[in-house]
Amino acid sequence: MRLAVLVGAVATAGLLCVVACGDSNNVTVPDEEDAGSSGSSGSSGSSGSSGSSGSSGSSGDLDAGEEGGVILTPTTLKAGDAILLGVTTDATPHVIYVLTNGATRSLEAVPLGGGASEVIAATLAATDRPLVRGGVVAWYTAVNATTGVGTLNIWTKANGAKLAVSTTSGVGFFTGSPDGTRIAFSTAATGAGGAVTSTSLKVTTSMTPVATNPEIAGANNTINVNANCAPDIAFTGNILFAAYCTAAAGTAARLVTVDAAGTAKRLDAANINGNAGTNTLQPYWQADATGSKVFVIGTGANEQGRIITVAAAAGAGIVNLENNVLDGFMLKDGSAAIYQTATLLRKGTAVAAPVMTTLAGTFQGVLDVASDEKRIMFHALAPAGDEETVDVKTLDQTVANPPVADLVATATALPVGFNAPGTEAMYLTDLGATGAKLKAKPAAGGTEKELAADAIGAAVGPQGTGVIVFGNPKQQGQIILVDLRFVDGAAGGTPTAFADSVPVQGGFRFSGKKLVYMRLAATGAGIFSVDLP
Repeated sequence: MRLAVLVGAVATAGLLCVVACGDSNNVTVPDEEDAGSSGSSGSSGSSGSSGSSGSSGSSGDLDAGEEGGVILTPTTLKAGDAILLGVTTDATPHVIYVLTNGATRSLEAVPLGGGASEVIAATLAATDRPLVRGGVVAWYTAVNATTGVGTLNIWTKANGAKLAVSTTSGVGFFTGSPDGTRIAFSTAATGAGGAVTSTSLKVTTSMTPVATNPEIAGANNTINVNANCAPDIAFTGNILFAAYCTAAAGTAARLVTVDAAGTAKRLDAANINGNAGTNTLQPYWQADATGSKVFVIGTGANEQGRIITVAAAAGAGIVNLENNVLDGFMLKDGSAAIYQTATLLRKGTAVAAPVMTTLAGTFQGVLDVASDEKRIMFHALAPAGDEETVDVKTLDQTVANPPVADLVATATALPVGFNAPGTEAMYLTDLGATGAKLKAKPAAGGTEKELAADAIGAAVGPQGTGVIVFGNPKQQGQIILVDLRFVDGAAGGTPTAFADSVPVQGGFRFSGKKLVYMRLAATGAGIFSVDLP
């Protein structure tokens, strides 16, 4: 769980059912959580090359530079019937996909910049489940449909495939560090009704992974999974944070870290394994960039916002902010937390005697946070209509009594978010049966620009000032396919079309200034990348 902003990098208007039509071929596109499950049984380690790639050209895409102010030339990473799973975040990013060849499906990787692809698993069974987390690829084999438990296998570019890391791993209970050197996974899991209900957690290296002596285990510490308490487990750098409930406390969580040396430490109480440390938190956390401080919210009637210093003694170093906190996050530099109450947006400093200030006195919810965390986009009016459109406002949280920039005064917009530098705010307005207008305005206020008149959605990447515009939707079975266009959110201009037949959900990933996408088409299907300005 992370800050419950309404947008992040992608926004789509709820127009697809109205404007989508087309053939009825049934295509299933799995997302990152449920990806690529089909094919014959068995799995294999890293082996060989499944062909070269890296060829430039449209390869069935819209002609590069056919319209608009820039020329974008896609690169074919892998031609054929392929499903995109993700892009690793390690020092040598690879695009991960499932390739169908007749009755066989394989799990493969290709360098982000193009080149020879590598087979990770030569065959995937219908029940095998691959996923990408940080710099690591994981896939589950021999999955038990009743318990949701299977055999975990992993792959990194640096160390290749490691098979049967755990034969009792809960499917999907896995994460990898951004650099791919560390992993955390479920082991000794049990389940019922097709889902895991209880599991231990092992944190280890991807070079020599072992499942023995898990760091989070034991009668009073094993992770309990239920509808009221979904675990929140992820790496910040190489530090693992895990907020989760236990069998004795099914609605209140504890927070445990495992550092780079493999030492587990409970943060919300002094006792990690015993009953003395009663669970006191919601299953939610937000750490700063170094994993030194973490924002949490308490359980019970008070719902107290707190900042915990990780290096402090277990159960100590806790700064209590205030009660009735709904959501929030730590600033990357660890200096303060930004949080929301029922009607206010507030800021609390991370010191023993915290200073709390009000950033916005009329407030409904956070929409986005600029990458430098200087400006916050929010709405002050309740969402309106079936589309739940909102107003759009921003403020600079680094100044005292920040003035509010009223970008869209009425609840008539669907926010896309800030561009990567945080200089422009983008949103959809004038929603109609065939699309919406994509607009941008300087984040601090100024002249509005219309970027596209017929958008059904948009996505903002982590670098550059551009935005990807979705248009021309077509329905293929249960999948919505769209055309992709690029436009500079700061300079404006005519959008440049560069791809078609791309699934609007799960069909693309950003990696730096590259956009990786898949095409589902009768001709020219495959995995492609394009360098964005």
